[in-house]
Amino acid sequence: MAHVSKLKLQEALNKSINASAQHKKSLKAAYADLVDSTAHKTIPHPDISLLTTSGSGVVTMEVIQPANSVITEIMVLCTADTSAPAAQQVGLRIGTTTGGQEILDRSGDDAMTSASFGNAITVIKKGQGVSTHSKFATQFSGSTLTLEPQTATTTPLLATAERSIYVQVSASAASAVNGRFDTNTGAFKPIVHFELL
Repeated sequence: MAHVSKLKLQEALNKSINASAQHKKSLKAAYADLVDSTAHKTIPHPDISLLTTSGSGVVTMEVIQPANSVITEIMVLCTADTSAPAAQQVGLRIGTTTGGQEILDRSGDDAMTSASFGNAITVIKKGQGVSTHSKFATQFSGSTLTLEPQTATTTPLLATAERSIYVQVSASAASAVNGRFDTNTGAFKPIVHFELL
């Protein structure tokens, strides 16, 4: 399904009107209300839930951000109990390239776990996760995410053209051999909400 701006949708609807001036005015007003109520709805997040892989401490998930939109919320949930062979530090990166950190860099800490768990994680339970909203993060027993700030040259949350967003969950341990998730156990799901401009 194509995503268009509110202005373009309004223009397309107005061009389709074939009525008298009086009826055209009423229809334009109705279309304006319709566009305003639909264009502000959250674009559905992708139906992604990926198994962890053997011998790898990295799970990468791709989300498509539509053109002319801004990211308003990000959550990453564990959707099936995920285990590891040894105590892990489980971090999170979100960027516009695989493993990129343009939107979020929590790769060096316990982003997917609450402070009470520290970095000695062998299991992440289904329903645990992180969010940009502190109330959700508390419910998920995870961290509140703080996204990268806008600078004079970067606008990490804004997309003027359609782009891929890569959400990467990574496990690391003192032993490189054990810095991974168990074979084919567990899954993670990114939920990214956008607002069309």
